[in-house]
Amino acid sequence: MNVSAVVLAPTTGATGRWAAASRRSPADGPTAPALAGLGSAAVEEVLGQVATVRDLLAQVRAAAAAGRGWEGQARQAVLLAVQGLEGAVQVSRAAWLAAETAAGTSRRPSDRSDGEMWSRLSGTGTANGRKAVAQAETVELVPVFAAAVEAGRVPTPHLDEVAKVLPGAAPAVVAELTSPQGQEALADLAEQHDPRTFARHLAAAVARLDPVVVQDRYEAQHRDRYLHLSDTDRGTVVKGRLDARAGDALRRALELVGGVPDEERSSEQVRADALESLALAALAAPTAGGSTAQVRPHVTIVMDASTWAAASTAMAAESSGSAERGRAAESDHVGPALDDPVTGSGCVTRAEAVATAVRGLPPVLDEDGVPVPMSHLTRVLCDAEVSRLVLGAGSTPLDVGRNQRTYCGGLRRAVVVRDQRCTWPGCSTPARWCEVHHIRWWSRGGPTSAENGVLVCAHHHHQVHTHDVTITRLRPEPRARHGGGGGGARPVPRYEFRARDGRLVTTGRSSPGSDRGGGGGGRG
Repeated sequence: MNVSAVVLAPTTGATGRWAAASRRSPADGPTAPALAGLGSAAVEEVLGQVATVRDLLAQVRAAAAAGRGWEGQARQAVLLAVQGLEGAVQVSRAAWLAAETAAGTSRRPSDRSDGEMWSRLSGTGTANGRKAVAQAETVELVPVFAAAVEAGRVPTPHLDEVAKVLPGAAPAVVAELTSPQGQEALADLAEQHDPRTFARHLAAAVARLDPVVVQDRYEAQHRDRYLHLSDTDRGTVVKGRLDARAGDALRRALELVGGVPDEERSSEQVRADALESLALAALAAPTAGGSTAQVRPHVTIVMDASTWAAASTAMAAESSGSAERGRAAESDHVGPALDDPVTGSGCVTRAEAVATAVRGLPPVLDEDGVPVPMSHLTRVLCDAEVSRLVLGAGSTPLDVGRNQRTYCGGLRRAVVVRDQRCTWPGCSTPARWCEVHHIRWWSRGGPTSAENGVLVCAHHHHQVHTHDVTITRLRPEPRARHGGGGGGARPVPRYEFRARDGRLVTTGRSSPGSDRGGGGGGRG
């Protein structure tokens, strides 16, 4: 049976009537009458159910006019309930799309993939077609997580994040994330975090289970790097692609020298001006021996003590082995092995050795919580000034060097590593754009310490002071809570924000435990 683009005609009947109004020509496939004898009663029943849902939603939409005069809380309840239906629709579509891709009856020879097949039938475009097929594959792999999406417990963007990881993942990753415990852990994390933060925790779990995949992804990105400069009569056009680590370094540099967008400059123009400033500074910098690489970058790499010990031991062992191989090569009149940071056999071997050594240990992350490839770690540790930051239970900084009046240097890094992002309920602003606020205000006798510091973005820092918001750090969630789907990610501190009148500041989500204000968290 090959049916596409079915348009439902709502009726008052129990099962409804339906008609095929395909955009394809009659010669391309069967229309509704052609379904006679092919289980059409069952087909009509299911399509009638869909038509009923469509009719009911039309009634809900029509009621929105009257809802303008309702209490805000009542209107919000309906809005969130309708939003929750999005998951039910997507999971239902995923189930039917999985059934169709398994049967293969709609696939044409010209369709290079199931994604192209669905793109053609739905008219949604190739990218959306691939996305829908990935969702279908994921729903079959994680039915418990899919049920949470269907029930509205988990927002649909989180399903997309899982769909980016699971299909084609290593067996160890699939085994843990698809286990009942792993799926519940994924749903738990999805309830607590916005999609970007959830994706970070998911990436950390994958990095813990299969560090090699992080390295492989980085090497693929590095191979595809390019940068084009084209001079035109309207100026120089810059176009390119960098690997994630190089992109992060460039973004940080642009933010360091750039300004804030205003009425005169857009964010794009601010970045363009910052890039020019970087170029001029590089040209004006003194050189030594023809090299301008005099100042090492300021990069924060966060790892657990056990990971550091395993990585250091593996690097030392590999370095010793490389030296032995070099001496053997020289005795055989063969040049020493290449040690290119990415593609040379020496460093790739070292990266693989380190990745093997740290498998199953907490992953190596940057200060934003993004997994770091092992080749990047080995290069940083070989050519970097390493500062110590000791974390205790619940990722509480214990050793940050000498105290300072303002939050800068090691003290700021300690708060950044612990809090990771803006802690205001529902906000996910990255740490590098945030400020450190004194929980007990400085003007009220509060000390400048890691314990008294909390990370908030500039906007919410202003809100805290304007509305006299009090902040309380709560006990961290048990580490086991992040097992399975969230294993490897640093524990996220939980905070409680209260307005001057004692009211709890929340994300606005209806479930009491789903927002970091109601449940004591720092991000939605």
